[in-house]
Amino acid sequence: DSGRGVRVCVRKRPIFSHEIEQGEFDAITCLDGRLVVHDARMHPDMVKLFMNHHDFAFDDTFGESANNAEVYEGTARQLVLDALEGKQGTVMMYGQTGSGKTYTMRSIYEQ
Repeated sequence: DSGRGVRVCVRKRPIFSHEIEQGEFDAITCLDGRLVVHDARMHPDMVKLFMNHHDFAFDDTFGESANNAEVYEGTARQLVLDALEGKQGTVMMYGQTGSGKTYTMRSIYEQ
């Protein structure tokens, strides 16, 4: 897909044990090219909870079990090969503090 302008990919980090201990739950599911956000809400009666599921499409998604080599292969590899041929490209990371941007970027440099 080197002819395309922009690809948007998502990498999900695993839920941390301290988050589980604090009663948090895994609110994201990565599927093939899709990410589903599970949004817990309080029913208007203020007694029952219900879940909303918001589905988002991406060029590629990487779940918590994806290793660094898979993420590199699916995101940056073609850009690196194109750069070796004199073409231009950019990899940009965006996300909340502690979401794994540096961890992912460091692995790309190691490839």
